[in-house]
Amino acid sequence: MFTMGSLGLGSPRGFGGPASTGIAALAHLVLAGLLMMGFETAERPKPPAASMIEVRFTAPPRPVPPQAPQAVPQKPLPPPPPKAPAAKVVKAPSPPVPTVTLPVAEAAPASPAAPAASVVAEPAPSPVVEARFDAAYLNNPKPPYPVASRRMGEVGTVFLRVLVSENGKAIEVMLKRSSGSARLDQSALETVRTWSFQPAHRGGTPLQSWVVVPIEFNLN
Repeated sequence: MFTMGSLGLGSPRGFGGPASTGIAALAHLVLAGLLMMGFETAERPKPPAASMIEVRFTAPPRPVPPQAPQAVPQKPLPPPPPKAPAAKVVKAPSPPVPTVTLPVAEAAPASPAAPAASVVAEPAPSPVVEARFDAAYLNNPKPPYPVASRRMGEVGTVFLRVLVSENGKAIEVMLKRSSGSARLDQSALETVRTWSFQPAHRGGTPLQSWVVVPIEFNLN
C-alpha cells in the first residue's frame, strides 16, 4: 500500500476538519491509481523485435565429371598344363567270319590190290533209243484231209507231242504247234491217238518216253 509518506508527500498542512480529510483521501486514491497503471505498463513484456534473416541464393555445384575406371592390372594366367599324348586307338581284331565246313568223308583204307587178272570192268550203260512212229511194219494210217480244208486250200504242218508207253501205245497226245487251221489240227490229233509206236528202250528194256510227231498237210 503506497502512502503519501512513502512518496515523500506530507499531509497538507494548514487544513483541518473533515473536508480536508476527504480531499486528502481522494488525492491518495488518484496517486495510487496512477502508480498502479505505471507499474502495469512497466511490467508488461514487450513483444520481441522482428529479426531480419538474410537469404542468399547460391548457384548449384557443378557436376563432377565421372572419372574413368582405372584399369586393374590383370594377373598373368598360369600356363596351360601340357596336353597328354593322345592314346593310340588300337583296332581290335575282327572276329573270324564263320564258315560252314562240310564234313569230309574219311577215305576208307585202301584194300590190298588184287591181281590184275581178277579185275573185271563194268560195262558202260547202254544209250536210250527214242521211240519211233515211222517204222514200216507199224502201218500207221495218214490223217484224212478235211474236205472243207481241201476246198479252201488250207495247208500246213501240225506238230504233236506224244507220250508213248512201254508197249508202244499213245498215252497222251497234245498240240505242240498249230498248222494255222483248226480242222487240220483236229484231224491230226484224232489219227495219231490210234497209232502204234516202237517204244524207247535201253539195252533191250522198253521205256516210257515223249516223242514229237510232225504231220504235214499238202495238196500236191
